[in-house]
Amino acid sequence: MESNPYATPTTNPYGSSTSLSSETASPGMIAALAGTKPWVWFMSILMWIGAGFMILYSVFAVIAGIAMAASGPKETAAMSGFILGAGVFYGLLSFFMVYPAVKLWSYGSRIAAAMNSRAIADVEAALHEQRRYWKFQGILVITMFCLMIIMVIVMVAMMATFMPMLQELQKSGGLPGSR
Repeated sequence: MESNPYATPTTNPYGSSTSLSSETASPGMIAALAGTKPWVWFMSILMWIGAGFMILYSVFAVIAGIAMAASGPKETAAMSGFILGAGVFYGLLSFFMVYPAVKLWSYGSRIAAAMNSRAIADVEAALHEQRRYWKFQGILVITMFCLMIIMVIVMVAMMATFMPMLQELQKSGGLPGSR
């Protein structure tokens, strides 16, 4: 097929070749990725271990909370409810560690593939997994900041609501140490 000398010139933002899969990554790029692979897998393993411990704690706390509620006197109902709630909370929280652990492991696996093939497409796939990991972490941090701000607002509102009652109780001698 002949090229048209009258066609508008085009540029390739990725370099001289239009076929990215046939290009190879530079040795420096592969070396930089290879240097991070053991640490990425190490952090992923630690996250899996942490999630496993959280799930174990969750199971034991739920069992303990149910056993305490079933066999204990009514005075321990609040404590058993707290333990049960903590177990459920940690069970849910463990899932927030599983996704980043999977993404880090995938990132490490893609680095290994890029080290073997030296293909730009494999490097791109590795960086794509890394982007997903950091996107999740960023969303998690934003969510935590929002929850902290909400908690501060709720605490200030509760203090504003209950402070007059506490001051009244203290004046009337209803609180310990107010005499």
